[in-house]
Amino acid sequence: MTREPSHTLFPNSLDASRTRAKPFGNFHVLIKLAEGAMGVVWVAAPWDRLTPESLVVVKTLRADVAAGPEAEAFRDMFLAEARLAMRLEHRHIVRTFEAGFVSGSGYFAMEYLRGQTLHRLRSKLRKHGSLPLDAEVRILADTVAGLHYAHTLWDADGAPLGVVHRDVAAQNIFVPYAGETKLLDFGVARASATAEAHGGPIALAGRVRYMAPEQARRERSDPRGDIFAAGLLLAEAITGDRFWKDGSDDAILEALRENRIPDPFHADHDPALVKIVRAAIQADPDARPQTIHALRTDLESWLNRRPTRGDLAPLRGTMATFFAEERGKAERTLATLLEELAGTAPSAPAPSEHRILAAKPREAPVYPASVPPATSVRSTGEQAGTGDAAPALELEGPAPSDDSAKHATPAVAPPEPLKQKSTFPVPLAAVALLVLAALGWFLAHR
Repeated sequence: MTREPSHTLFPNSLDASRTRAKPFGNFHVLIKLAEGAMGVVWVAAPWDRLTPESLVVVKTLRADVAAGPEAEAFRDMFLAEARLAMRLEHRHIVRTFEAGFVSGSGYFAMEYLRGQTLHRLRSKLRKHGSLPLDAEVRILADTVAGLHYAHTLWDADGAPLGVVHRDVAAQNIFVPYAGETKLLDFGVARASATAEAHGGPIALAGRVRYMAPEQARRERSDPRGDIFAAGLLLAEAITGDRFWKDGSDDAILEALRENRIPDPFHADHDPALVKIVRAAIQADPDARPQTIHALRTDLESWLNRRPTRGDLAPLRGTMATFFAEERGKAERTLATLLEELAGTAPSAPAPSEHRILAAKPREAPVYPASVPPATSVRSTGEQAGTGDAAPALELEGPAPSDDSAKHATPAVAPPEPLKQKSTFPVPLAAVALLVLAALGWFLAHR
């Protein structure tokens, strides 16, 4: 069971003496962030913009994989991940703005984020009592909003794409020092969906500690598996501890396959929140909320009753203080690399086969202010009062324009057409009535 490590999009500790920038098409790759079974993740800078504000993250296909015996299969998987990443345009999903090939090697470019994963926040801040429950629930409610958007993507024909993340984990939830929570890494989602669509074997992919029972049994996945994973993350927020404690992957898989889900809650835990979470971590998918929108609605209702309403400003202040030293070191390292490049880089990139398959503006759209989910649904399928997502780039067809579209039923379906109203023009009707009235008066006074 191979899993690519999630990358912290802002490196935590860097040594400038051990890094060397190198050209990659129209980019300079500066620092390797992570390497997995299929890909490598880098901090990079565009060739013509060597400034800290212009940094991006580039994911490439590993050279040995691209040249190996299964190169074509891995290339197809990588391109499928890139296509999905380019479609996703939501305030709570990391943004991908370009995909293509450089000398035959696939890549896609993402926004560069400065912050920490939820996993690292938990490991560093909990011991100091500096990670409030309300803040964690807000982070997870925002993550759920991003998941709902992904679950409800359609293709050009109005058919659901069937996107399920399949690796919703604390390592894949990113909390920037400034900005909004982001969900990372849809690689497992696309790779698994591709195998299922072609009737291939369903791989055991994703982190075992956040798997749903049906996923552990290699059954076909649907959005309720992501609901289960979100429930486990919420349970850990409530208890302040790992859901499966120190259990091994094998022991956890055995428990999941036998539907043995522990109940870690105590009487001193918030009963309203515990009720929400218990519903989400039911072993039977039919017993869970049937859409992740329902889970989000419950979480927003709970947050609205809290004095803080899940405000993340105090947490960001804590992050700024706690991570100030390592953040400063990383910034200085990157600034040094960029200064060196500015003095030595050629005026134009070296000739290479840089082929851009898809691109959209590097700057993210201005998303409307986020508000809790509403209950009414517009005729287009857009949920009134949200507007959490901007239209996605059309690669295989248009995506919905709102993160909460089509949430009312477990099976995502296109909105029903509106009933036809009378198209008889109102002004013409008024004229006709006046003519009839005048004719009646004339006949009555002949």
